[in-house]
Amino acid sequence: MAIASIKQNILSGLRWQILAKLGSQIISWSVTIFVMRLLLPADYGLMAMAMVLVGFTSLVAEMGLGAALVRSTQIDPAQQRSVFGLSLMVNSALYLLLACAAPLAVAVFHEPRLLALTLIMGLQLPIGALSVVPDSMAKRDMQFKALGVIELLVQVSTAATTLAGALLGLGVWALVAGQFAQTLVKSVLLTWHFGTVAPSFKLQGQARLVAFGGSLTANRVVWYLWSQADLFIAGRLLGPQLLGIYSVAANLANMPMQKVMAISNQVAFSAFAKLQGDRTAMSSALLRALRVVLALSVGLLWSLAGVAPELVPLLLGDKWSAAVLPLQILSAIVPLRIMTSTLSTALIAAGHVNDDLKNTVMAAILLIPGFYAGAHFGGMTGLALAWLICYPIFSVILIRQAAARFGLTMTSILHQLLNPAISGAAMLAAIAIGRAVLTGQPPPMILLCVGLAGAASYILTLWLCDRQLLQDFKELVAPSASISS
Repeated sequence: MAIASIKQNILSGLRWQILAKLGSQIISWSVTIFVMRLLLPADYGLMAMAMVLVGFTSLVAEMGLGAALVRSTQIDPAQQRSVFGLSLMVNSALYLLLACAAPLAVAVFHEPRLLALTLIMGLQLPIGALSVVPDSMAKRDMQFKALGVIELLVQVSTAATTLAGALLGLGVWALVAGQFAQTLVKSVLLTWHFGTVAPSFKLQGQARLVAFGGSLTANRVVWYLWSQADLFIAGRLLGPQLLGIYSVAANLANMPMQKVMAISNQVAFSAFAKLQGDRTAMSSALLRALRVVLALSVGLLWSLAGVAPELVPLLLGDKWSAAVLPLQILSAIVPLRIMTSTLSTALIAAGHVNDDLKNTVMAAILLIPGFYAGAHFGGMTGLALAWLICYPIFSVILIRQAAARFGLTMTSILHQLLNPAISGAAMLAAIAIGRAVLTGQPPPMILLCVGLAGAASYILTLWLCDRQLLQDFKELVAPSASISS
């Protein structure tokens, strides 16, 4: 496929993903905030405990086979059938393993309610296997318009189910129902729209796909262990109440990351896979992707950190006020996590799965001891500070690895963070000044004024620092934008 054609597909895909995510997030955020006001911190703490085990099995379930389908140069129906069959076998086996391990989770967290939660939530595994092949083939063919519409419908269904459960007083089961609805609706819609194949349980000739998927799964397992270690440690050392507060702070900080990367990675992985044979084009596309996602993420996350003292009590209620400081600390580091996630996506798409696995192992070695020390000595705040202290060290290692693979320098990669960081600092200064001037005013007025001042400061400073960025954003939203390579 020609570079210009790939670029056109990338821009079209990003436009549809942005529109779909924007619509779904308006609904999702509104419902999430309302649900948080209805439920208790302990409900979210219990859910976080259950997700440690359920989330792990869900991560392993796909076995990286979907990504292997996306990046393979040639795919035939036999490969699709084998992937479907293997997914069904693995997901069913994992559910049985999850059922056996559920009593262990009860013992570790000293929480009997985890048994029923784990068994019910685990039913997502066999249901999720139905969507692996249609989802992967749609991404491979860059059918992001249809995927965007499906994503919107899935989020609406999830939000409606969770809200209904909360209004009915179901507590943590409202969150479980939302999770289950998300998997079920996604599988049904993907299968209905893109079709599927009959499963085959013969794996002959699929060694290449299985090998890539296995390496990617090992990578994901290690990533999951360290990225969820803070919640596990908080559950063991801090208890359900403080874990609930910390997990909500982490979810609020990570939600923009998850949504930005859901857009970026879904399109970027397919695009990088197409460009894997052209190192120059891939390096150029990588730097451009970093510039755009960092401009978005710094603006979103640092503004969230700046207005958190007014935003959290106003939206969620005073019972969540303890989440403000952890939220501010975690929000500060998330743009760097988005940067490294983009680099990891590029490494995997280019076939360097083992390199990325080494980086992920290093992250586990650096961060898990930091999480334990932070929680032990500083509670929720110490746990958040562990991210702020340890993650930049890991980032340097990963950036150095990616720079070597793509013929770039660390300076050229880090430079993509410079202008957003300068603009973010100006934004935080504007927020601080506005808050000082408006001391004594009602919190809603302070939030509105400092939010507008911060946004204006960020956009203006970013425009002065990097005017080319405006052209990049214009290409995302303007169908007639130039697609010259």
